[in-house]
Amino acid sequence: MVKEPPSHAEREELFRTELDAATAEEFGLPLSELLELMELGISLGQKSARGVASLPDEQFLEAAAKTLTRSEDKIKIALNLLSLGPRTSFWAYPDGYTKADLYPWRYNRPLSYMRRPFPLTLEILWGGANLVQRECPYVAAHSTLPCSAIDPKTL
Repeated sequence: MVKEPPSHAEREELFRTELDAATAEEFGLPLSELLELMELGISLGQKSARGVASLPDEQFLEAAAKTLTRSEDKIKIALNLLSLGPRTSFWAYPDGYTKADLYPWRYNRPLSYMRRPFPLTLEILWGGANLVQRECPYVAAHSTLPCSAIDPKTL
């Protein structure tokens, strides 16, 4: 008896599972959890009329832990992967990075706003449009939030 090839839905699920396993191995969290935090940022950002949203750290962590039903420690890990903290100078790079990681013209640099859309000031600050721009390529395969559900007028 010939075994049927996996259906499209089965291949998608396998892909999601393998991608989550790979990102969990690499970063300590599956991609789906990072995307859920970005979705929460989009959702909270759409409630702000300013186009840029901000919340005090503890308030953001509490809202994220409650909404995503995860511990604040897991939210902190995800936020650490997706945020930029203040530095004494633009040219002061953190341990584990090089000066080249600071060059704005360098493609896909690890210390860019595009890679880390939650800048940390006295609060957690983010722009909904940037989160949408970063997340939409992944939404179809990894998320329950379709790009069409995002109203650009609220960003």
